[in-house]
Amino acid sequence: MGLSPGARWKRAVLLLLLTQVLITALLLSCMYTQPDVAEDCARHESSPVESLKAELKALRQDVVALQAGLEGSLQAVAQQESALRAITAAATGPSQPQTITVNGEVRKSKHDVAIVKFIPDHAREMGALCLDGSPAGYYLRPGHPHKWVILFEGGGWCYNNKTCEERRGRFGFLGSMTYKPKEYYIRQNFGSGDHETNPDFYDWTHVLFVYCDATSFLGNRADHIIVSPTNTHGIKEKKNVFFRGYQILQSNLRHMFDTQGLEKATHVVLSGHSAGAMAVLIHIDQIATRFPATTQVRGLVDAGVFLDYRSGTAHGRTHCEALQHGSTLWNATGYHAECLRQEPQAWRCLFPGYLLKYIKTPLFISQHKYDNWVVKNMLGMPFMGLL
Repeated sequence: MGLSPGARWKRAVLLLLLTQVLITALLLSCMYTQPDVAEDCARHESSPVESLKAELKALRQDVVALQAGLEGSLQAVAQQESALRAITAAATGPSQPQTITVNGEVRKSKHDVAIVKFIPDHAREMGALCLDGSPAGYYLRPGHPHKWVILFEGGGWCYNNKTCEERRGRFGFLGSMTYKPKEYYIRQNFGSGDHETNPDFYDWTHVLFVYCDATSFLGNRADHIIVSPTNTHGIKEKKNVFFRGYQILQSNLRHMFDTQGLEKATHVVLSGHSAGAMAVLIHIDQIATRFPATTQVRGLVDAGVFLDYRSGTAHGRTHCEALQHGSTLWNATGYHAECLRQEPQAWRCLFPGYLLKYIKTPLFISQHKYDNWVVKNMLGMPFMGLL
């Protein structure tokens, strides 16, 4: 007897996950075998990376075929679900919204609690400014008073005039607090307030650090630079760019300790994706020292393992050279203290291959073996962007 559409779909998803997700092992083994470098970044033509390239080429055809089969299975499952909903509705009548109780407050179980924007009164005074000079802040959704999830938003970096122009031009929303709504809903994964989507953390207090500095919360430049992005009318306009990520981090934490009750936390999870994950790695030990020794602080690092590998991409520079140049442009401050003392160059403390051994706070690291951004921008290989 053949498998049902639902079983075929589950098998297809499992195969896709097995072929696509092998978390961090190869990447980390590659990084830990790197030789020391001087001021310039080393060229690593190591066999693990070359093997990875070969695997990617072979994988592309398999994934295309698997994706086609998965799409067919998904269509069959969707038809079955539609029929089942119709049968259920006919038998039971209209469904009533399910409710749950969180800290004595009755809520709907499906995403009915917004995360609200806060801009600390002292933000401008402390120099906590986004790239465009707007005072920076964060979003907060209240929950359990002693259990906190702090999410560091990702979004790449501003390395030089060209990349900074983009964030003051067509990607202006990445460098400003002005465009952010007063409140919105986080409806996916770790930030979700839905007990079905996020059963372990849905009722924790959730904070989202808005990423508007493009420096992984490291920028500490007193002055500003001037760029000339092209506006919607095709005219170049001179605009200021501020690098104040480190002040944003300090301002947000100060406001949360002074006004939101963060000092009462017994459990804190710092989580980030991409550039936000890099921020978690860099800052987690420093943030952990703000809490009593009895507070359990943990890190969840998602897609934040970047290689010190030369491939000639990332806007005409290797990623290593770009971050090296960027950290100087930003006057980067707030590196991991022990890493800064031990490593010969400060920029090495931006890369997990050098940084991880100094971090004392427990971490859970999740890294896609075929991370789309890493494959394209660091290994210099085109990828189909499947996931």
